[in-house]
Formats: sequence, structure tokens, C-alpha cells
Amino acid sequence: VDQDIVPNSGWSRTFVLTQFQGGPPVDLTGVAFGFRVRLNDYDQTAPALIAVNSTASNSQGSVTIASPTNGQVAVYLSPAATALLFGAERAQFALWSNPNSSTQQEWANGEFNIVQVPLP
Repeated sequence: VDQDIVPNSGWSRTFVLTQFQGGPPVDLTGVAFGFRVRLNDYDQTAPALIAVNSTASNSQGSVTIASPTNGQVAVYLSPAATALLFGAERAQFALWSNPNSSTQQEWANGEFNIVQVPLP
């Protein structure tokens, strides 16, 4: 899923996770989530350029289980986080459950098309 994003501005999206395409929502009760942004598919740097989690918000943003029984995960990236994308053309993103664990699973991924807007 490709998304446009403007550096130095907030970005948000709610992902609805289902058991299969068009199927019932996944029950997310007790599941931790992480959202990662990297400049390319090959980047394995730890931590990722942008890393936000459902276990704790940080200056880069937050991941919230908006409705656990309806499979909804809301991601917010702060202007401070998107500022890190300035000068790039594209970046890769992924939404993970239980990141950095033996049960981690990728639920969504895509590419940010970075729209460069001159500052006033």
C-alpha cells in the first residue's frame, strides 16, 4: 500500500487487520505492535530510522490498538519523525505484531512517496 507523506508534518493511518482478505477482524487483545520506516528494503540498522510501538509512545509518534476486537491499529508519526525523511524520494514501511520476538509477524507494508514541500 503506497502512501504519500510530507516531511515535517504529521501522518496517521488506521490499519484494519483481518484473518484473511475480506474476512473477519483479528482479535488483537494482548498483542504488541510496532511500525518501522526504513529508507530501503536492505536497511537492517537497529533501531530503524523511524520506530514507534504500541507499548510506549515516543517523540516519533505512537501505535495504538484502536479497537482490539475489531482488528484496528492506529499509527501516528510526528512531524519530528517525518522530518527524518527530508531529502529522500521513497521509504519503506511495515507494521509488525510482537516486533523483535520469536512470534513477530508482518501485517502490512508499503512505500512512502516522499513529497518535498519547501518550508516558508
